[in-house]
Amino acid sequence: MDGESGKQSKRIPQFFKFFDATKYSDHLHIPSAFVSLMGENKLPRSAFLRDEYGNKWPVELTRMESEWYFGEGWAKVAGDNRMEHCDFIAFQFDGIKTFHFKMIGNDSCSKVGVGSLKFLHLEDPESENDEDEEGGDELPQQFRDDDDEDDAEKKRGKATIDIYGAKMIQSGLFVQPRNPYFVTKIRTNRARELYIPADVVRDFKVNLPEKIALRDPAGRDHWEARLKTWKDGRTFYTGGWKKLCLANNIGDQDRCVCEFVKEEAGKLLLQIHIVRHPCRCGH
Repeated sequence: MDGESGKQSKRIPQFFKFFDATKYSDHLHIPSAFVSLMGENKLPRSAFLRDEYGNKWPVELTRMESEWYFGEGWAKVAGDNRMEHCDFIAFQFDGIKTFHFKMIGNDSCSKVGVGSLKFLHLEDPESENDEDEEGGDELPQQFRDDDDEDDAEKKRGKATIDIYGAKMIQSGLFVQPRNPYFVTKIRTNRARELYIPADVVRDFKVNLPEKIALRDPAGRDHWEARLKTWKDGRTFYTGGWKKLCLANNIGDQDRCVCEFVKEEAGKLLLQIHIVRHPCRCGH
């Protein structure tokens, strides 16, 4: 039974959220990509948020229009953990009713939050089951400072949604940009398309232009991309992305930090920062 549960947890995606104190003081939006991967019918309506010390807070999952949120109970979580504007929060769902979370402060370092075991809700069935609680204070494997998932984990279906590069910021691979941004990589099956995550547009309120210039780390910005929207609402920029990747020898293991920069005339361009995979740093 435990082995089967372990296999199931590795198929469940994690997600990261940028904490906007002006919007998320009493509720927190759950990324639509996560909901799509999980399926709405697998989301609990009542759940627990659990930090790395074993503290637990009850929270309600609420659907407003077509989006899902942590609703009632979230304000206490944010308050107890002293969440601040620009903090990152990483969540890992256990597939039943608990979301483990870890915070990264706006200084790019791990944030303590409560700091010790203070909030334990005995009505949680997990606290009544010694077998389930064995080793329960240990953070899920996906939250440890390990390398990227290996091929075996990919085959088991582990999926990670890290559009803000929380782990890379924490490890010092790049400094969090001041402007709106997201982290991506080459999609081998759609190398010509640069996917723009809906959560980035929503969190930063980015007004995507029909045409945008792509600028590489060398300052070259002669690649123009056009906005493309699918019927399901997903948006991409096409027309210059693949050429920029080829010109900069970007590999499928590299990561690109795409930063929306507003020029003096008010026109947006997309500045591309490249974070090379360690094995390619000498290239």
